[in-house]
Amino acid sequence: MVSKLSICNLFTCSSYLDENQLQALAYIEPEIAGEMEAYPVCLIPDVRVARAFIRLIIAVCQEWKLFIEIHDKENMDDVSRLAFEYLLNEKIDTLHFL
Repeated sequence: MVSKLSICNLFTCSSYLDENQLQALAYIEPEIAGEMEAYPVCLIPDVRVARAFIRLIIAVCQEWKLFIEIHDKENMDDVSRLAFEYLLNEKIDTLHFL
């Protein structure tokens, strides 16, 4: 998901996230590390990754209308499912799940 947002070339994740949040997302999307000067390899707790992802989605939705297509929701991992449910409950007008 994050890599697809970056491909748009309309923004960089670093425009929306601080260095700790970028590091957390880089743990699951290594291409984000290219936006950082140094990328230490370490284990990042799931909660930090989820928080960074949620922060990015909310920030992007303040400027853009975002459509997220979810495939195979039944097999979604727990962290992704909880992030999805959190974002649904936020009822963000510019965020749409397909």
